[in-house]
Amino acid sequence: MFGKRSVLHLLLAFVILGSYLLVLPSLASAQASPQVCKFPFEATVRQGKSTGTSVIGDMTLNIAADGSFTGQVVEKDGTSVPVSGQVTGRAISLVMELKPMADKTPGSYVFGTGAALNPIMGDADCGGPLGGTFAGPGVDDIGSWIKVEACVTVNGSRYCASVEVSL
Repeated sequence: MFGKRSVLHLLLAFVILGSYLLVLPSLASAQASPQVCKFPFEATVRQGKSTGTSVIGDMTLNIAADGSFTGQVVEKDGTSVPVSGQVTGRAISLVMELKPMADKTPGSYVFGTGAALNPIMGDADCGGPLGGTFAGPGVDDIGSWIKVEACVTVNGSRYCASVEVSL
């Protein structure tokens, strides 16, 4: 009824399907649980109409498997500033929503880019020293942002230092 070739094809199909079913749950769980980075953060407008405006607080990033992230900066007064963006290796792009868009009123946003010493992922290091520049919230506003405390792990030992921002 069935030839040897048909039986081999059927057996091969079951092996491939079985392998796929074994791998699928691990892929789903890897994508379902984001990596988390938490660190002290500071962003300050250095030039433009909004000079001196700053966001200072604790940043939390929930990084998905594809590198996209959502999160927030919680300032000392409890104000929460939503953050979203993308990390790729040592590079980061982020958007901070200072004021959401409402009805016909435009929102207020800061758009930043930056780099880290190490790959940015949800570990204790979280990229090590990390910082960059941004545009906004006004058209002519530019500024800088930085991870205020940088930690690195060398040969199993963790070293942390506060970073002072000065011009």
